[in-house]
Amino acid sequence: MDLHISFPSLYQVSTDKDHWFDMSIRDLTWATDATKLATLPPIFGGLICLSCPLVGTDRPLLEETADFTVLIKNFIEFPMFGKTFRRRNMMEDANKTYLQTCNFNQERDPFCPVFRIGDIVHFAGENFTQLAVRGGVIVISIDWNCNLDWDFLEFCKPMYSFRRVDNPNTNIAPGWNFRHANYHEENRRTLFKSYGIRFVIEVRGQGAKFNILPTMLNIASGLALLGVTTVVCDFIILYFTESGMFYKEVKFLLVDDDPEKRMGMMARRM
Repeated sequence: MDLHISFPSLYQVSTDKDHWFDMSIRDLTWATDATKLATLPPIFGGLICLSCPLVGTDRPLLEETADFTVLIKNFIEFPMFGKTFRRRNMMEDANKTYLQTCNFNQERDPFCPVFRIGDIVHFAGENFTQLAVRGGVIVISIDWNCNLDWDFLEFCKPMYSFRRVDNPNTNIAPGWNFRHANYHEENRRTLFKSYGIRFVIEVRGQGAKFNILPTMLNIASGLALLGVTTVVCDFIILYFTESGMFYKEVKFLLVDDDPEKRMGMMARRM
């Protein structure tokens, strides 16, 4: 799920005042007004108006959005364990007044679903004034790790974490921005380059509940594995060690009808 907050600026070049220029097939001619362009056939070029603020400026276009707030609604369920194991990220005792006044804070109010944009950037370890210049991409992670053997509403609550995923130090197109146009009459449009903060919300989680059947299966498998271990150890000692014959005489008792042979073998062992 994506959430976009952006502020547009007119597409322009570095100049300190408004200009008109002709972009034809052959050349690029600058003029302070449109008189020179009036004699050109429309098919050969276009008329572009440049105005402030300038593209390439370091003015933080998004600075005023720091106090904007975002309400995140998230619903989860564990259908394998029944329809009763479902909930949302709003606490059961929350009301309309609470949502209008609360702001998420990792220490004071960690379960408030209302997030201040400036706080989100701060929790991601970034400086909002710097981020407001070129924009960026922030990931909001919601983790649900639930023990379903205990009270579901009490022991299954969301945990939020924040991180920035774009590289602000890249040499090409840092931050987050896009271009879009408003089309007017034929052969005329206004082209915008918008900078913004993009929030990507990811939800992760797991739920576990005790079950006697898989527990008994695991115990039986463990006991069976212990039996196999004994056989493997005996095989290795008997056939791959120097004391295999001694181990064989101690472990196994040969039964013989001749009492003299049996007494002789017992004497050798003693």
